[in-house]
Amino acid sequence: MSLKDVLKPFSVTIDGVLYKLGVMLCEDMWDIDYSQKPAEILASNGAETIINLSASNWSWRKNAKRHQVVKDLVAKIGLPFIYVNNVGSQNSGKNFVPFDGSSTVYSAEGNIVCLCEMYADQVQSFTLTADAPTVQQPASDDVAEMFAAIKADTLGFLRTAYPKHRQKVIIGLSGGMDSMLSAAFFTHLLGPENVVVVNLPYQDYNSAETKSIAQKGVSNLGLKLRVVPIDDMVSAYCQTNNIKEGTPQHKTAQASMRYQVLAAIASQEGGLIISNGNKTELAFGYATLIGDLRGYFAPWVDCVKGEVYQLADYINREVFGWEVIPKECFDIAPMDELTKTGAGERSDPFDYGHINRVGYHDAMVRSLTEVHAGPDWFLAAYLDGTLEQKMLLSKGRLQELFPTVEAFIADLEAKLLMFSGAIHKRVQSVPGAHFSRSSFGWDFREYLPVVADGQEVLEVLYPLRYQALKAEALAV
Repeated sequence: MSLKDVLKPFSVTIDGVLYKLGVMLCEDMWDIDYSQKPAEILASNGAETIINLSASNWSWRKNAKRHQVVKDLVAKIGLPFIYVNNVGSQNSGKNFVPFDGSSTVYSAEGNIVCLCEMYADQVQSFTLTADAPTVQQPASDDVAEMFAAIKADTLGFLRTAYPKHRQKVIIGLSGGMDSMLSAAFFTHLLGPENVVVVNLPYQDYNSAETKSIAQKGVSNLGLKLRVVPIDDMVSAYCQTNNIKEGTPQHKTAQASMRYQVLAAIASQEGGLIISNGNKTELAFGYATLIGDLRGYFAPWVDCVKGEVYQLADYINREVFGWEVIPKECFDIAPMDELTKTGAGERSDPFDYGHINRVGYHDAMVRSLTEVHAGPDWFLAAYLDGTLEQKMLLSKGRLQELFPTVEAFIADLEAKLLMFSGAIHKRVQSVPGAHFSRSSFGWDFREYLPVVADGQEVLEVLYPLRYQALKAEALAV
């Protein structure tokens, strides 16, 4: 039997009138890459209207693409098209996936004649007539839609994790942008009475500036800042384990002790610990597995650092209507504050994006996860002068960051090694909101490090093309 023999419309009588409805499921409408065309088959079998029952999650500019796909499809079949989509959030076991609804009725000319609100669980009655007026689409705002997707995911998580009367969150607040965004976001979602913010300073490692920013931010939000110094805890832990100040183990001890305090407070308060980490940090392993990578939920785990700034700006402008996240938070250089001032580099080793600027290492993460770019992709595009365009960087940015080809290759290989070596952190990371085309968790599939002679081997596998390009570039 052919598909045409079995894919036929349903006959339905409504108010005494017989209608032939062609029903499709989700992917059936995206038939451009398939040999079979369900909508065309249903139309040829007598369907008068096409209905698509969908569970289509939101992702970047997907709705704009869907509108064009339907318009092209309707131009071929000449029938009205009704798109009915799932609303809310679903738990995939690691990621929380947003479904924006946005159910839509298209005329036989492909024009939108009825459009439901995003993320609204609603029923709309609509009479489909030949002269139904076209509905103007609302202006698309990428950051607003990203915020709505993360909000839907987070509310879905909270409903899954805890009953409503126990929805309280615990946030470690450093004064940096990631944790300040968490404080503002959950204040918006749950109210200030259900948000516990804790500053955990260690000796003079935490600057007076970041502590001041933290205090200013919580005052703006109507929160009360708990200050719990961790000096004694870190000293006792390091003394017991013979850990010297300034070593990587000393940094880990600080992060670990902070989590221990948050865990105790969460247990006492009956709340959930929020992980403040973003996608750029997680990609390169710039986080502590037994510290800031622990918790119950990570709202920014699919946001590169530049998007964190964009969301903070959006929350100030559109959610609260004033600068609840202080301006100083946008201006200060991101740093982990795990090193004493003057004792070493304190700023994060990445070119992050900002409100109106794409960061190189943010864009690198997107390329690695969504384009599945390899070392040769980066180097080839750099050498032929197209990398800035492909990564949406400002003209001349690569020259500013890497004055020589040697500097570019050294950074590329260092970051790829960090990316490869951080897999053990990513696979154990906290559940979080998903919205990109390839988020860490169940979406971006990873392989475990190679084991040889009982030893874990963390290495980057460089294709022959990359090796040839590198040799040619360095020989010039």
